[in-house]
Amino acid sequence: MDSSEIRLFLKEEVKPLWPKWSPSEPEIRIWCETFADATWEDILDKTKAYYRDGGSKRQKPNIKDLSVGHKKRTREPWNDDTTIYCECVEYEKNPRLEGMRRGVFTPTSYDREKQMQAAEVERERLEARIGGKWIVRTIKPPVDDGLRGPPASKKARELILSGPDSREKRFLLGDYKPEGNIFEDTKWEY
Repeated sequence: MDSSEIRLFLKEEVKPLWPKWSPSEPEIRIWCETFADATWEDILDKTKAYYRDGGSKRQKPNIKDLSVGHKKRTREPWNDDTTIYCECVEYEKNPRLEGMRRGVFTPTSYDREKQMQAAEVERERLEARIGGKWIVRTIKPPVDDGLRGPPASKKARELILSGPDSREKRFLLGDYKPEGNIFEDTKWEY
């Protein structure tokens, strides 16, 4: 795109998204240099993605994010469950807190040693903030007996759907409608 097309793009596509932004002439020249080889559609796609993924909260568009192709920052996934806890074992001021446990949740990429280090930091933080004596305790993870979680749920669903017609099967298929009023036989006394 040439300079006049980029100026038109800024006026028609970018300025309506960030109405408070008024680019200076040097800023417009940088836009022209940066997007000289791009097409209108390419810049428009990048601008829309950038705006949707948090750019709308900014006062003006960030040309760096737009020029390299905006990528939404994602946080590293964290463990949903944990086997490491900080437990209060002694607290004179408030004995109710004795036995209280706090789970230590860490990113999934952490190995056991890093998890234990994070637990130790959490233990120190709890002693400083709440008080009392805290220890790091680990428990054995439950053995997967196949009766819990999404795989078991999927297996149960498959068993119900492969079986004969039943109320459960109709419910899973979305065809279940309760018959009558469930409160019909209830005698209300006030």
